[in-house]
Amino acid sequence: MKRTKSIRHASFRKNWSARHLTPVALAVATVFMLAGCEKSDETVSLYQNADDCSAANPGKSAECTTAYNNALKEAERTAPKYATREDCVAEFGEGQCQQAPAQAGMAPENQAQAQQSSGSFWMPLMAGYMMGRLMGGGAGFAQQPLFSSKNPASPAYGKYT
Repeated sequence: MKRTKSIRHASFRKNWSARHLTPVALAVATVFMLAGCEKSDETVSLYQNADDCSAANPGKSAECTTAYNNALKEAERTAPKYATREDCVAEFGEGQCQQAPAQAGMAPENQAQAQQSSGSFWMPLMAGYMMGRLMGGGAGFAQQPLFSSKNPASPAYGKYT
């Protein structure tokens, strides 16, 4: 025997009426409209060193040198680190690895202590750098170091990372 005799089954059914779909459709349309208005005219160039950049941009040799030096500093911070030279050479190839510099911003006595406790690390040489204008149309340039694997088994083989 049923406990309730007057159940309204229609209120339990899932109906998608226009009043439920309108806000969702409006939100999706707004996202697409705003994405279409965005300026995406970023131009990025790849260079192996500051001389390549200066040759491609004759009037901007100072910016090229600054961007290259900033990319080198960024490479020290963001490059993959390996515990042994052999691991680094296996990934990046012979002659493409260097010992990682001491940690920046540390006092000399703390650097020596960190070197003793953690040992030395190896990192790849920068294969090149990427340089492009900052967003917003400013006169500044952004730079990013690039590394390239020489190991055919690596997912990054033949690509810049």
